[in-house]
Amino acid sequence: MMSTTDFKLVSLNVRGLHSLNKRKAILTWLIKQKADIVFLQETYSSSEDENFWNTQWKGKMLFSHRSNHSKGTLVLVLVKQGLDFEQKSVLCDPNGRFIILEAVVQDTPFLFVNIYAPNKIHEQEAFFQKTERNLDSYDFDPNSKIVIGGDFNIFFDEDLDCLDSHPKIKQKSVNIVKDMMLANELIDVWRIHHPDKKCFTWRKPHSTIQRRLDFWLISNSTQENIFSTDITPAIKTDYWAITLNFKKIVEHKLGPSYWKFTSSLVDDCEYTDFIKNSYPNWLEEYKDITSKRLLWDIIKYRIRKETISFSKQKAKERRDKLLELEKEVKRWQEICDKTSTSENLTGLEEMQIRYESAYDYVMQGAIIRSRV
Repeated sequence: MMSTTDFKLVSLNVRGLHSLNKRKAILTWLIKQKADIVFLQETYSSSEDENFWNTQWKGKMLFSHRSNHSKGTLVLVLVKQGLDFEQKSVLCDPNGRFIILEAVVQDTPFLFVNIYAPNKIHEQEAFFQKTERNLDSYDFDPNSKIVIGGDFNIFFDEDLDCLDSHPKIKQKSVNIVKDMMLANELIDVWRIHHPDKKCFTWRKPHSTIQRRLDFWLISNSTQENIFSTDITPAIKTDYWAITLNFKKIVEHKLGPSYWKFTSSLVDDCEYTDFIKNSYPNWLEEYKDITSKRLLWDIIKYRIRKETISFSKQKAKERRDKLLELEKEVKRWQEICDKTSTSENLTGLEEMQIRYESAYDYVMQGAIIRSRV
């Protein structure tokens, strides 16, 4: 029986890999997990370690070394031997906090990004801004499926992503990440698959404090290729691993004929009126066709073609609206930072509600698509 999963990604903050015994244990654990591509954070290796470490993993190792060698490498990508994988280009952060890897897996272009974000607020904000700029400027295949994974050191929802203590969202960092998600049409795929579930990737030792700090942010168009995503116990670290299982890309590769009708369009008066008004014109245009089956196939083709065009325009309008609302939220935040009056705070809260309402619509659509 053919496997339903073609390749598996695992991401884990290992809290240091310089110990030989710990490194052997982690690498053995990854093999047991049947990981094909691995994102590791906080590895703390040096350039002198590369040759020896490479002998302990059957496959490719990609290091991101700090230019000043303080604490060495922070992120590391492992690629299992035997995976149909072709490396195209690599960009490493001089501070060792990210690796951007362009590759082709089973004839499908991917852009993999392994990140380890700083914890200090100002450093973190600068890091996410830098990552966003690098994604904007990086010259990669526009058809690539984007997969960003790692330890973001932030959480999106203080109720669902946190347990105990009094968590405070790092709002500026979260906003930068959400801007990056919006610009690149990315989704938090674990949350899409588990919209109401509480599960955490970090646990403070000897405490009940827990957080979901690690994410897979993937191209929204890649949802049909995801078999499953999970948060699973790991070893030798206070973090849990996050996993992402891809279906067989070759077998499920979608050609240009693949299309799903968005059911919400039937409640869109602008769309339904357009189809109703267009239908008589199409009948007139194809009046010489005598075969009813052929005529119906052509009408379906025209409906599909016009619906795709209409949906793309609507999606663009929604993205533009979200960007406009985000700018307004930032503007009100700046006003409140300067003059924190009750009127200004009310204005900020109202604008935040409008923004979240618009974003909820987008996320609800992503959740519905993931269930189809």
